[in-house]
Amino acid sequence: MFDGSEIQFPSREFLKKGWWAPVHFMPHPDSPELFVVGVVSWNNSEFCSLSANSSKRIRCVFENSADTVMLAQNSAMQALQQHMETAGPDHLADFEFGFSGISLGAVRAGEAKDAKALAKYWLNRISSLHHSSP
Repeated sequence: MFDGSEIQFPSREFLKKGWWAPVHFMPHPDSPELFVVGVVSWNNSEFCSLSANSSKRIRCVFENSADTVMLAQNSAMQALQQHMETAGPDHLADFEFGFSGISLGAVRAGEAKDAKALAKYWLNRISSLHHSSP
């Protein structure tokens, strides 16, 4: 018989409502292929942007083009970080990365203890180019 008292659910009183959006990379404009190279998240008091971190997986998928992909990823995430620091999340709809192939996905709501935890949670779950760490 199952004893429900063993389940430990997080207390909602410690969770903050926030929002997050994936950063997409589309390597071929004629293809529906899409990779998540980062995530940006924010709440009412802070923001966080995290990049997919598995250069080994990026090299496996993109082979000779991997350095170019990682350069585009790093440039995009730096531009996004700078935008969030100066304009904030209220102006994300106006934000453009400045080069083709990288775009911001749809904004979604979520809950976590802080913006970094929210970004990490979703990056771990939706990016095949990210290696989650404990």
